[in-house]
Amino acid sequence: MAGNAKPLTIFGFTHFCDKSGWGNFKLGRKTSRKKFRQKMTEMNMWLKRIRNRVELKVWWKVLGLKLLGHYRYYGMNGNFRMLKNFYHQVVRLAFKWVNRRSQRKSYNWTQFLRFILFNPPPKPKIYHSLHNLNP
Repeated sequence: MAGNAKPLTIFGFTHFCDKSGWGNFKLGRKTSRKKFRQKMTEMNMWLKRIRNRVELKVWWKVLGLKLLGHYRYYGMNGNFRMLKNFYHQVVRLAFKWVNRRSQRKSYNWTQFLRFILFNPPPKPKIYHSLHNLNP
C-alpha cells in the first residue's frame, strides 16, 4: 500500500492509496480481511451442514451460485487476487468436506480435480469495471 493515508474499510472493501502502472495515484480496493474471513467461515459452516443432506451434484450447483454471488458483489478492478484466493479456498474446503461424508475417503485430489473438470464451478471474474462507469 503506497502513500501515508490510513486504509479505510467500508462496504466490505479496504480502500487504500496505490500507484497505477505508470506511477500515478490510484485508489486501490480489495476485500477487507474481516469480511474475507467471515465469508470463509460461513462457507465452511454451510459445507459442513449440507454435505450429507443432499447429493454432491445438487449442492455443487448451489455452491456455484454462492460463488457467483460473491463475485458479483466483490468483483471490481483491483480485487481479482482476492477473488482468486476465495475460489481456491472454497475448492479446498469443498474437497475437505466431500471426504468427510463417511469413514472412507470419497475422492483423492486427482479424482476431485476430474470431478471439477466435468462440473466446473464459476471462475472469478470482474463484474464492475471502475474505468468504465457504465453498468
